[in-house]
Amino acid sequence: LIGIVKYHTKLVHRAAKAWVVRYEGDQNGALVELLTTLFEACGVSYRMEEEPLDEIDVDDVVLNLVARAKEGPLEDNFGSKQRELCNFRDNLTTFWDTIVLESQNGPLFDRIFMEKCMDYVIALSCTPPRV
Repeated sequence: LIGIVKYHTKLVHRAAKAWVVRYEGDQNGALVELLTTLFEACGVSYRMEEEPLDEIDVDDVVLNLVARAKEGPLEDNFGSKQRELCNFRDNLTTFWDTIVLESQNGPLFDRIFMEKCMDYVIALSCTPPRV
């Protein structure tokens, strides 16, 4: 997903809609994919295991992300001067807007989707080191 958000503006809507369809078929796998995209958008390459998300400790994942960020390399998708990343911020916004729009009649309110996203966003935003 991050490759589409970074480089393929015309495919962002379609990718978000396809993600919602995947989520409806495999919640855990789709959430792992979405969270991985979130981490990569923040600049850290990190792959979560495809074990049930209820068995993964959010704090452990965030500590691993911080450790990886300290080790480097980080990718600055938002401040990059690379021409091909000039639409990154808009593409990421469009991606999330489309997911919310496409999910409003189901996944958005199934408790799991919002709870897991909020858990990770809050944990990342409360992490003391800002690398």
